[in-house]
Amino acid sequence: MCMKKIGLIGGIGPESTVNYYLEINRLYHKDFGMDSYPKIVIDSLSLNEITTALDERRFSDVAEIVNTSVDVLRGAGADFAAICSNTPHIVWEQMADGFSLPVVSIVDATAKAVREGGYKNVLVLGTLATMQSGMYQRVLAENSIDSVTPTETDQQVIASIIFPNLENGIVNADDKLEMIALVEKYVAYRSVDAVLLACTELPLILKAGDVPVPLVDTARIHAKEIYEFAVRQ
Repeated sequence: MCMKKIGLIGGIGPESTVNYYLEINRLYHKDFGMDSYPKIVIDSLSLNEITTALDERRFSDVAEIVNTSVDVLRGAGADFAAICSNTPHIVWEQMADGFSLPVVSIVDATAKAVREGGYKNVLVLGTLATMQSGMYQRVLAENSIDSVTPTETDQQVIASIIFPNLENGIVNADDKLEMIALVEKYVAYRSVDAVLLACTELPLILKAGDVPVPLVDTARIHAKEIYEFAVRQ
């Protein structure tokens, strides 16, 4: 079959980029067997460069970095692209006009999955920038789904777990217990019926069965959407 060549904007962070690559290959092998592989090209960005620009609210710089990466992927023969991270999507409107290829959005794919899952009140966990941007809260509201954002104190706890450990693939046992306790608190007192893992590293620390409600894994949802876009005729 004629499959589109996939372009991944990775490195933000490295651990989740590897998981995207492996998940897309897993989906491909499930459909087409183990004797062939999808065509994938990856442009790995500097995580520090992106996070610093976001922290300093230099959103136009983030858009320029991502748009340049899309151009690099196009030059490498990719037919479309995807950003292997939630946080850069907060400047989607600034980026979109500059895309030189179609780009598969993690936010759109996730909103569709949450809607199809029938969830009504979703806890949004992610980087500080993602949680504070309101990006997922807005798109869930547009789909008539309520959302809960952690308190400022809890946001700081989550951020301290993501950086630097999770971004480097390190899962600390105490961090895991703290994340589980945090989620259980919102299940008990805010009646959330699902947890949106709006950081592609969070699935490293929270697994199905760790908490009493379903986990919405944005990285896996996005990887599936990327794969389906690649094989779509």
